[in-house]
Amino acid sequence: GGFGGFGGSMPAQPRPAQPAQPANQQQVAEAFISFYYRTYDSNRAQLASLYTAQSRMSFDGETVVGARAILQRLTKVPQQVEHRLTSMDVQPASNSGGKGILVHVTGIMYVHASKTPMKYSQVFQLMPHTGTSNWYIQNDFFRLISNN
Repeated sequence: GGFGGFGGSMPAQPRPAQPAQPANQQQVAEAFISFYYRTYDSNRAQLASLYTAQSRMSFDGETVVGARAILQRLTKVPQQVEHRLTSMDVQPASNSGGKGILVHVTGIMYVHASKTPMKYSQVFQLMPHTGTSNWYIQNDFFRLISNN
């Protein structure tokens, strides 16, 4: 299931009905990013609840649509992975009437089979589930950054 307002299966804390203020968006983004990478690194299958049938992911140029296809793509990555964030930026998603949140992160990914750390960039558009205080990933862009 979800976590602290992410995904659709666990109840979240009640939130005011008005659009989130920037401080709240920052807090949502920080909690989301912490949950996402901790879950990715430990039990990737649990990420399925963060996506919907309409969610899109671009993974190094390959685009997949829907929670099932996204999870299949994520499971192609070697199982033992560790992410370390180096930066995070948060903005309101202006195309969503102020309801959505854009989150851009950069970091270093360690694949345990390889000793070479890989830099990456990832952008999420988080949207609230209608009528709830749960959030889901509408758009997800992941790109490895070449050292060349």
